Amino acid sequence: MEHDKKEKLDAFWNIEQLVPPKRKSAAPFREKKVTLVSVTDEKVGESDSADRQLHLPKRPSDSPREEIVCYENLSPFIKRVEIHPWKNSYHYYEFFCKNAQTYYRIHGRECPRVPFFSYVAQYSQMNAEQLNWYFWWRENVRRHIFLDTDLSYIYLYIYEIINLGDLIDTQEALASLVEIWYHYREVYPALNGALGEWICDYSLLNRVSISYPHPFITAEMIRACSFCEPFCGVDVQNERATAEFLIFFCGGYSYRKSKFYAENQVAYDEFLPMCLARVVPFFELGGTSESYKHISKVAFVGALCSYRIRKHIEVDYVSVCNGELRALVTSILKYAENMLRAYLGIRSRLGCHELPTRIKAEIEAFFEERLSVRTGMIDVAPSYEKLYEKENETFCLEKALMIERESWNITEELVDAFEDTVSQETEFVDAFASPNEVESVDFHEDGEYDEEPKAVFLRALFDYREFFDAIVSRDIEQQHAFCRKKGILLESAVDYVNEKAVDVLEDILIEEAEDGYALIEEYREMFILEA
Repeated sequence: MEHDKKEKLDAFWNIEQLVPPKRKSAAPFREKKVTLVSVTDEKVGESDSADRQLHLPKRPSDSPREEIVCYENLSPFIKRVEIHPWKNSYHYYEFFCKNAQTYYRIHGRECPRVPFFSYVAQYSQMNAEQLNWYFWWRENVRRHIFLDTDLSYIYLYIYEIINLGDLIDTQEALASLVEIWYHYREVYPALNGALGEWICDYSLLNRVSISYPHPFITAEMIRACSFCEPFCGVDVQNERATAEFLIFFCGGYSYRKSKFYAENQVAYDEFLPMCLARVVPFFELGGTSESYKHISKVAFVGALCSYRIRKHIEVDYVSVCNGELRALVTSILKYAENMLRAYLGIRSRLGCHELPTRIKAEIEAFFEERLSVRTGMIDVAPSYEKLYEKENETFCLEKALMIERESWNITEELVDAFEDTVSQETEFVDAFASPNEVESVDFHEDGEYDEEPKAVFLRALFDYREFFDAIVSRDIEQQHAFCRKKGILLESAVDYVNEKAVDVLEDILIEEAEDGYALIEEYREMFILEA
């Protein structure tokens, strides 16, 4: 009894009696053997091996392996392009590409506009009404008519062009992308950050140059791109277009900002570009090998794009803003403007770096040829001067003697009137001089100054000494503060100092630099400010 009782108490701790019995399987488990694909014909990484083991879809085995494509001289600045195939394949956009090929030939019919929004626009996301509107909007775009529409429709059209590749005419496709960008960029600013880059990629991949000048590409649009050289497809055989291009892209000086431009606009716009065009053949537009740069980029980043279209692009190019070309174009423009100013009778001159003798000779010959024949454009007399033209009449000696007598009589009356009031020590000064310029400068008989030219120049500056000191110390803020206090333009202050320098030192001292105006390096040691 006691033994049975003890067994019942111990049975309380038997867990197996509390757990329900396991369900028996109908058939015994059999281990399956997985056969792995053996790869011996090429080296495969770990991820690729895993894909093959899991039997994921890959490229068709009969498709040829893509090779690297190379070409040169797409434009004067795009020297060499290498196009590498995309290493990894993906298939989630292949259905879109098939639909793009089917829908591309559909012609739209007029229908009401239907809203549509998608982060990554695709045909499969649209209903029948939205598809109809897309086809009708696209039909108008092909006719160069740009209806109001939603941004997602625009992106869908862009993706369609990108993924159809060489199945469509690449010249027409590129032109359509540029027009889309031009007409919708203000309504949808997001296009500036993406479409400009995609247009560059499309140009490089399809070897289609973007001409300059282009009716639908503005400076503002190009500045939105991180890589602007594909937009520089200038025809170097057209010298005038090349000159306009160099002024627009490469020059460090804009003659249209000159203070003399407004009153001489016709002469400036005609002669300066033509002069630059004349010397273009005398220097290498693409610069030297030291100006070459390299960029590596992935095509169509952020766009819906098949792996067959997405490429890796390597570009060797010459920057349109490289220092060598920029300095040369800037010096040519300044030297040409100085020549034009001389013919216009403008005294002030621009400082410019030394140019090759041959280029300077061509610039001088250009102005001699043009202005000797067409001086009418430069020296046109104002219309009011016709009122002061002398009358056509014969010479009369008696009348001339009468005029002379009257003149002497008036002179005597004036001398008598001021004889008692004018001191013998009175110094007569130029009535047209500025009050600050009355102070005289002493000369020797041989024309030399009594004191050092530096001291004479600094004394002749008067209150502009403060501005000149700011130029020497490169204090841009102080330069602008002086001009605000005087109520004048910065260029006016620079011209004033340079005119004084020409009078005393026979050379200008201030030239335009990248960050404003600066003292010419050759004169820096002469005018170092004392601590």
